Amino acid sequence: MNNASIYLTESDKLILKFVKEKLIPIAKELRVLALECASTKIGFWETFTHTELKKIESKCQVKSKKFLDYYKKWSDPTEFFESLKPKNGEERQIIMRSYINMKAAVEEYLKECFRMISYIQTYITTQSTSLYNRLAITLSLLAITTSIILAIIF
Repeated sequence: MNNASIYLTESDKLILKFVKEKLIPIAKELRVLALECASTKIGFWETFTHTELKKIESKCQVKSKKFLDYYKKWSDPTEFFESLKPKNGEERQIIMRSYINMKAAVEEYLKECFRMISYIQTYITTQSTSLYNRLAITLSLLAITTSIILAIIF
């Protein structure tokens, strides 16, 4: 068998480093947060305090901002490859060829991150709505009970 080595350009190495050091960790963090959302139980007292939901929401904001910064950098090849400083048109073509060849693989990580952010945002919205509905029902029952007690007393 022939163990042919794969020739990686500097732009290929930069893309792989970006995926390894930036995208894979943020995708993992978002997956963990999505699992945390799925396992969070919202109790009665949470209706009034919203502490668990606020924690998840603040974590989501931090991780979303971090991810969107990475996405912005990736979506602009000029910014992404600025550290390579191509000297001529041929080097620019090699860089763009690397970008186009790796684009589909990198976009899978980007799509996964967007799906996780969407899931987390949907969870937060749904839980917020149900918490406000639960609070409204509790206050309505309290008002009805108070009205009945006052009607009986007076």
